[in-house]
Amino acid sequence: MKAEQKSKDIEEYLICQLKSGSHQAFETLYYKYSGKLYNFVNTLLNDAVIAKDITQHSFLRIWEFREHIDSDTGSFSGYLFQIAKNEVYKESERQLRVMLITNLNDYEISSKDETIRKIDNEILNVQIEKLLNDLPPARKEIFLMRRNSHLTNKEIAVKLNISEKTVETQIHRTIKYLKSKLIEVIN
Repeated sequence: MKAEQKSKDIEEYLICQLKSGSHQAFETLYYKYSGKLYNFVNTLLNDAVIAKDITQHSFLRIWEFREHIDSDTGSFSGYLFQIAKNEVYKESERQLRVMLITNLNDYEISSKDETIRKIDNEILNVQIEKLLNDLPPARKEIFLMRRNSHLTNKEIAVKLNISEKTVETQIHRTIKYLKSKLIEVIN
């Protein structure tokens, strides 16, 4: 009991000295509590670098508001740890905001990429339609039956009353033509 009272008296004396601006009292309190505070914060955040920063910042706040510390209303450690808890909450909120912003940015980028792909596909389809209009009517009809109706060469040949080989040749020529013209457009 005597040792506990002596320790409390020493702490009250240090706080009184701290309130008067004593660097030595501040250092003594720092060395007494910094390890415990660091471990507490590191346990909550599981990040050594941030725990060190919050520990330092908590003691900085103690120094900045030293005149307002009331040694009669509670323990210094309770006050110090409350400052650190508040800093942990702020850091957790900051990390959450960063995570949300990062996820939102990733979503926006993927949405933009998808939008760009859709626009590219639309532009490509418009360009293909223009090129198809330049084809002879029979070749265009064969190609559209294959592309839009998804008919086989044999089904197209039967519908148009032409040979399967003719259908194959016309589709091959159309694809070759489209490729060459699209390469020109791209370049």
